[in-house]
Amino acid sequence: MGRDSREQSQAKVVPKIYAYTYGEYHEKTWEHRSGGLGWMKVGFTTGDVRKRVKEQTSSSVPGQVRILWEENAVSDQGVKFSDSDVHKQLIANGAHRVQNEWFEITLDELKIAIAEVKKGRKVTAPRNFKMRPEQRRAVEQTAAYYREQVEDKAKHFLWNAKMRFGKTFASYQLALEMGWTKLLILTYKPAVEDSWRKDLEDHQDFQGWQFIGKGEGFEDIDESSPYAWLVSFQDIMQKDATGEIKDRLELVFVNDWDCIIIDEYHFGAWRSGPKELYASDNSDEEARLIDVYDSASSFSEEFRILKTEHRLYLSGTPFRALAEGEFGEDQIYNWTYADEQNAKRIWEEEYCEPNPYRSLPQLKMFTYKISDATRSYAEAGFDDEFSLNGFFAAKVRDRIPRFNKERDVQRWLDWLRKQTAITEQNSHPGPFADPQLRSALDHTVWHLPNVASCRAMERLLAAPQNTFFGEFKVVCAAGAKAGIGLKALDPVRKAIGDGSVTKTITLTCGKLLTGVTVPQWGAIFMLRDTKSAETYFQAAFRVQSPWTRPIADDPNREEVVKPVAYIFDFAQNRALEMVYGFCAKQANAKGEGNARSEVREFLNFLPILAYDDGNLVKLDATNLMEIATSGIASDMLAKRWQSRRLINLNRAVMEGILNNEELLRSLEKMEAFRALRKHTSELLTMEKSIKKAKAEGRKKSTVSKEKREMKKRRKEIQDALLKFLTRVPIFMYLTDYREESLVDVIRNVEPALFTKVTGLNIEDFDALCKLGVFNTQILNQAIYAFKRQEAFSLTGEKSSHDLEQMDED
Repeated sequence: MGRDSREQSQAKVVPKIYAYTYGEYHEKTWEHRSGGLGWMKVGFTTGDVRKRVKEQTSSSVPGQVRILWEENAVSDQGVKFSDSDVHKQLIANGAHRVQNEWFEITLDELKIAIAEVKKGRKVTAPRNFKMRPEQRRAVEQTAAYYREQVEDKAKHFLWNAKMRFGKTFASYQLALEMGWTKLLILTYKPAVEDSWRKDLEDHQDFQGWQFIGKGEGFEDIDESSPYAWLVSFQDIMQKDATGEIKDRLELVFVNDWDCIIIDEYHFGAWRSGPKELYASDNSDEEARLIDVYDSASSFSEEFRILKTEHRLYLSGTPFRALAEGEFGEDQIYNWTYADEQNAKRIWEEEYCEPNPYRSLPQLKMFTYKISDATRSYAEAGFDDEFSLNGFFAAKVRDRIPRFNKERDVQRWLDWLRKQTAITEQNSHPGPFADPQLRSALDHTVWHLPNVASCRAMERLLAAPQNTFFGEFKVVCAAGAKAGIGLKALDPVRKAIGDGSVTKTITLTCGKLLTGVTVPQWGAIFMLRDTKSAETYFQAAFRVQSPWTRPIADDPNREEVVKPVAYIFDFAQNRALEMVYGFCAKQANAKGEGNARSEVREFLNFLPILAYDDGNLVKLDATNLMEIATSGIASDMLAKRWQSRRLINLNRAVMEGILNNEELLRSLEKMEAFRALRKHTSELLTMEKSIKKAKAEGRKKSTVSKEKREMKKRRKEIQDALLKFLTRVPIFMYLTDYREESLVDVIRNVEPALFTKVTGLNIEDFDALCKLGVFNTQILNQAIYAFKRQEAFSLTGEKSSHDLEQMDED
């Protein structure tokens, strides 16, 4: 062959990228991501693809090789590239490299990676989902209002829509409906930029739109095409060295905007109220934000001079704005969690089309009371409740963050993962020990009081005794080191990956709990005090983000990975007061005076299961309102008066009973206590015998038999004493005196009534109390709860003190 022929042949060589699989690799189950099947080899050749594949698979059985793809390896600029360039792009996109040229990927993922190498930029397959019915109604109602207004009337509109409504996507759809091309989005939470950018850039409806975010300049924007500019209040209020607006942001004030969208309006940058709202729950790393709130009044005038004809306010909890009458009824679109879940149910029953609400998880709440033994160490923070901030308080000592009550926090962590409870008296398992809950807790977020608490928890979870939590990657998203806005989100996403084979716990005291989407979070642990329903539910609804993934053999269909999400709250009364307050405010927003129907509808779609004294109770509207207004539900209160935890029968108490001859003679006159002396003596004898048997090393079967007999005898005495105690509430109801504690019952001026109702005279009751037969702490709680319950049943209202507290909150 001559020189000219060789040069002509080389010029015709076109390098190619190819992909194939064969044999067992075709059936390989993915390890890095669940639901995937088959490995794919991605290679490069300058010759014939089939010939090259045959060379590599000569030992395989003919017919097993499947060439999946081949494509020219030349960029849009005419530059040749190799398979290593595609491998790098696949890894950058999150693909798992099994070995050498083998990957766990889909064919679409390979095509996108090749296209990105060719174009030299990111390529995303545009999404094409449509608006849900309620989003369409919001857009139509808002557009109609704007169009109906006269020129000189302020065109302000509020979307009072639950978290996960899709306010960003619907806002852009409103822009299309109105023909807008210039949007300014103002927010207090820089982390929301991710959602605003993604919804604009990834959806086919908004192709041609441009997005300006933090650090990006307006000079790169093509003003002939539509654009959205997101600016945080923290950024816009900063000045240069001369006290003037930054050059990069001058156009914010000069531009004539089609619409200004105020996101997370419950923070309310131009009003003093939101500073109080947020500061009441602020944590150390949010102190910088408080400085911004302090400057809000100075920005309010500047905000008013921003040029626009339309303003759209977005919030899931705009309760203060509604209470202060900032918007008329025709300026509000309402969409609640109950509305959403009801629409989900109705769609399943009445429509044949795919359910657009199918991926939106139902929420369930579990409320707990940490045991009395543990609670006694915590600072009082609520009526008949303890302070979570006190329980999880921490300090940095010698550069090591530690909980003040670390042994108690460790006991709580032990309970989370065990079937056994914190104390022997309680029997309910911790969330991680419950088989029905465990699978939903691979990725959780824990809301703690402050940065020190988060760091102390991070250290404790990594301690040698907590091997169970060693399966979880713990991400501390708190403090300056965690970063601000999207920087705090990146480590969380990296730890989770696609979520199918990883386990994570995210610790935060405020970051990432507003305007951020982490689909894999299946539950939130509420481990801090708060009096604000706005703050509480902004955090709680973070876990309701949909989590879906494509079905391996049908890429046009999706599997709902998270049908249910959970809220775990360890301050029971506070949690239920938050729910009641939330429903009451929603009822007011709808112009309804009675919250009961709102509570009932809320519980239809967000069941609340309350653990109290080892019992699990599913609350109805009446239960919840009783607890929220009087501290405990009536059926739960009744069970508390029947609990054996009220009775102490340890060795010292039994010896005290036997040594009090006058008390014994008095009690033995009553039928229930005829055998008290005998049974108490037998119990003491059995206890001594069991100790002796253990010391002598007798057979376990013999010891176990004696233990069962002792337990049976102890139960008989406890039941007799409980029969008496269950009559005490009847006495308190009949007497005109308002008892608040055990001392009040003993000192009551109606001893004859006490004896007639209970069968025991007041002196004997006093003697039993002094001996420690009755658990004074639990009895005092039960008596106080009865008093509040009685007041509520008679009036249906809280006390004036409670109402004053609600007003202050």
